[in-house]
Amino acid sequence: MKKTTTWEKAKKAVTAFLLFVSFSSISQAQYIVDFEGAGEESSAYPAETVSLSGLNWMVGPEVQIGTASNDFKNGNRSARLRGRDGSALTMTQDKSDGMGTVSFVYRSYSTDTDQQPWAVEYSTDQGISWTQIGSVFTATASVQTFQETVNSVVIYA
Repeated sequence: MKKTTTWEKAKKAVTAFLLFVSFSSISQAQYIVDFEGAGEESSAYPAETVSLSGLNWMVGPEVQIGTASNDFKNGNRSARLRGRDGSALTMTQDKSDGMGTVSFVYRSYSTDTDQQPWAVEYSTDQGISWTQIGSVFTATASVQTFQETVNSVVIYA
């Protein structure tokens, strides 16, 4: 039987909607992902690279960015993480000057009550090792906000 790491368990988490992701640092303007830009959609649940606000992200597996009517949105689109098979949104490109704060809004999908915990992690060595920020969280039907300050030069988040 394959040993499951903490990161793999965290990625197999909740079916949630990320309405926007915001990274900010003192020395640079905010980097905001709201999924509203041209081409900021994923076609299905297999993993694919998508440019979000000018930086490349690996979307998936088990993630979809779109406009489905049952998706909770703050605008026209949101990201749906199914919470299984390694669901993840991973920035795969350097962000100049690192980041200061990571924040996003989330909630569970529709009436889905089978939720698992999520974790937010960042890497400073191109994804070789990861550091968790904030506490593990579980989505509910209520909209919640995740926000933690990193203040680190970050390669992937």
